[in-house]
Formats: sequence, structure tokens, C-alpha cells
Amino acid sequence: MERIARLFVVLALAISPSLFAGDIDDAAKAALGSLSDSWRDGSSDGVAAYFPSGDAKISLTLDSQASGSYSSKQARKVLGEYFGRCSVSKVSLRDDGYGGSGKRAVGVYDYEYSDASGTKHTGRLAISIEQSGSKWLLQSVTVD
Repeated sequence: MERIARLFVVLALAISPSLFAGDIDDAAKAALGSLSDSWRDGSSDGVAAYFPSGDAKISLTLDSQASGSYSSKQARKVLGEYFGRCSVSKVSLRDDGYGGSGKRAVGVYDYEYSDASGTKHTGRLAISIEQSGSKWLLQSVTVD
């Protein structure tokens, strides 16, 4: 149930991020910037730097081969495999692409990549983070 609620929040923010844009702080923007840079570079280690510790799960909805809720160790492996089969060419923040409220924030990006066969794809990348103490940690990534 929590996973469904989290996915709903990500989708709602991705659809209408400008409704929440005034509430996101500079630290959240910096974390989202670092995550999107790591994504553009195909760096699973860079993305993993924002994984929560302990038993927390990370929701990844990437493609038909990678969709689910994963432990940090599993998510790092899934991302490594995803970046191995996809060559990212563009990750750019959409107009009014930041959204959030309180301790949650999302970045919505225009996204372009090529799959293993060289076919180019375009879509939207949504990265959701949550504040834990003074840190912003990754909660979910959705590619659509």
C-alpha cells in the first residue's frame, strides 16, 4: 500500500510539478541536480550515493526488465544492468520541473537514450527524493 501511495505522489508531482515548485529548498535542488547528472553519465555509483541505508526499498520503474521495489544492493545491480543496455544522451530539467512539499521533492526531466540495438527513445524521467535528517535520499525513479 505504501508503494502505491509513493507511486501516486511521484506521478502527481510529475504531472503538475508547478503546483508545488515554491516549496522545494536549495539542498533538494542540489541533490536532484547531482542525481540527474549521475543518471546522464550512466553512473550507478553516483545514483547509489543517494540510496537510503538499512532495509529501506527503492522503487525503480525503468523498462520491461527493471520494474519493482529493490534493496540498495539490488537497486545498484539493476541500475548497472540498465545503464549497460541503455546509452543516455540527454537529461534536461523540464520547465517547472521541480516539485515537492515539506520533506519530499521530485525532479522531472526530458530524457533521451538509445537501447542496446541502437534505437533512440525519448520520454520523461522522474526522480523522487525524501529528506532524512539533513540528507536527501532517493525514493524512486520512473522512466516513461
